[in-house]
Amino acid sequence: MLKVHCKLRDWGGIAMGLRDADRELLDLVLREVDQDSLMRDSREISKWVRTTGSSEEAAAFDYIEARCREVGARTSRYRPIVYSSVPARARIEVARVEIPCITHSMARSTPASGVRVRLRELSAMDVAVPRGSKSVDSGPADSRSLDSELPVAAVIDGAAAPALVVAARQRGAAACVFIAETETPPEMIVSPVWGSPGLSELENLPDIPVVSIGAAAGRELRRIMASSDSVAIITTEVRTGWIETNCLIADVGPDPEDGPFVLLSGHVDSWYHGAMDNATGNASQIEAARIFAKHAGRLRRGIRIAFWSGHSHGRYAGSTWYADRFHEELAKRACVHVNSDCLGGRGASVLTEANVMAETKRVGAALVKAVAGQDLSGARFTRMGDQSFWGCGVPSLFVTPSEQPPGTPGRGSAGLLGKSARSGGLGPWWHRAEDTMDVIDPDVLLRDARIVLGSVVWFASSPVLALDAAAGARDLVKGLEDWRGKLLSPV
Repeated sequence: MLKVHCKLRDWGGIAMGLRDADRELLDLVLREVDQDSLMRDSREISKWVRTTGSSEEAAAFDYIEARCREVGARTSRYRPIVYSSVPARARIEVARVEIPCITHSMARSTPASGVRVRLRELSAMDVAVPRGSKSVDSGPADSRSLDSELPVAAVIDGAAAPALVVAARQRGAAACVFIAETETPPEMIVSPVWGSPGLSELENLPDIPVVSIGAAAGRELRRIMASSDSVAIITTEVRTGWIETNCLIADVGPDPEDGPFVLLSGHVDSWYHGAMDNATGNASQIEAARIFAKHAGRLRRGIRIAFWSGHSHGRYAGSTWYADRFHEELAKRACVHVNSDCLGGRGASVLTEANVMAETKRVGAALVKAVAGQDLSGARFTRMGDQSFWGCGVPSLFVTPSEQPPGTPGRGSAGLLGKSARSGGLGPWWHRAEDTMDVIDPDVLLRDARIVLGSVVWFASSPVLALDAAAGARDLVKGLEDWRGKLLSPV
């Protein structure tokens, strides 16, 4: 079993703001995180394929709610209607050869007969150019190639990302074909719209078909393209629309009727069985409810544990709905948001790159050092991880505390998370059918859960809220200075 690396009370100034009793509570929480409970709840939740709005997802919510009630949390259940998108089927045929592929959430469905396109290679660097630049064939910015009446499909290396789809469309692409670095392409969502779209955002939804193929299929596709006219037929079906789903809130600690609370959140919906993403995160939330309910009398702030739907298939639609519905309460009472996602992955040995804000980094760094003995450099948040509460003025800490080492297959996820070359991403099973309990390391899960829960109890128990406002201000000033330099630099 993993051991806590050292005790905070041995560190002197690094645990500033905590009194002896609070440090004792923090040490107690770290010791009480139970590995067997984490694995049991992860195993139960990952039995279901938790597609947004599905009966299996509802069964997982039922289980989680029952467990939270069982350990002493006060629960509330909501049923928001969100805009969700589930890929159904896809096909790409080139020179009478069918290439295995998948399509993606929020991509456009084609007619049943498909669309006929001419394939054109583009690098991710080539496609990420400003609006008004050259089209994919170095011609006018429309979807026709220069040498035929066929529209052009951009062939791009990497995972299907919203920014690349938008940029390819601006370059005139009528479809996108992404080639993954792994044999199985990851499931992705390609809309740049955060949450359910409003009327003014409908025009920003993708209006072209998007497919992904694996690495071996990509080599075959390129072989065919080199020896033929590169004409392909792409067929996609994506089931997109409004659907009723679930949102579960579990409160522990001081009665949160009007006092401040720490928000601990994680998504329940998943791709396939989603053991790492995100049954383990939910299991850690349940463990938080159990431990913090037990020590509720020692907390200075409430802890609100939120379970979202619509993360995977609705671009964070559940957390966005909650931010809209409870904006005033969140702005007044939520003091910090800790996200629990993708915990316990086998081989996840890198803990230096976790997402932080300047004002939350001190707490995150202390817990990473205490539990794992590593020094947290931290990475800025990107558009990911249910970070839906910045508009409410709520600072954030973490999505996942741990990642794979550099060189791990599937490293492309690191780039999507805004990580440096020191991160190897979330593993080759991320967003794939292989994300089952086989990829969960119990010791890694225990370590990650300790980091997340330790951060929550620090924020909930410190006499003065443990946010470094000065660091946040310095970070804003630096950001403004960086942008000023970019804007004033010669073109």
